Amino acid sequence: MAMPRAEQIYRKLLDLAASCATQAKAEGVESTQINKLAEVFESRANIPNVAVDILIAYILRQAARREREKPLIGRRTAEKLVKALIELKNIAQQNNVDVVPIVREFLILLRWLYEAIKVVHRVTTTDKFDDLIRQIVRLS
Repeated sequence: MAMPRAEQIYRKLLDLAASCATQAKAEGVESTQINKLAEVFESRANIPNVAVDILIAYILRQAARREREKPLIGRRTAEKLVKALIELKNIAQQNNVDVVPIVREFLILLRWLYEAIKVVHRVTTTDKFDDLIRQIVRLS
């Protein structure tokens, strides 16, 4: 039996959030940078056709900026975030739905997962939510 479309979208959101969160942890991205993504997006959410593009521009800027000899958002994390956002735009377009709630949900999940793993010392990067959960449960 095929998964209902909403469940497929949420599975994709969970996987993308896990991928981005584990990469951000691997590159030592600060929590403030993860939180700032939602702030930037929400400040432009009333312009749905460009809100995602503005967030992408912000991510690229943060990846280019350096503090204490390292980027604010690591290159691989930035790549994963940008690819995830482009994929979410495509999903919204294919399903003829507003992209804002989808990206908003992604950013919430990203923040939750990042907060959950930032204190776990041995989490490896993964593209699957279920793999991340197995790592956390095994390490607890």
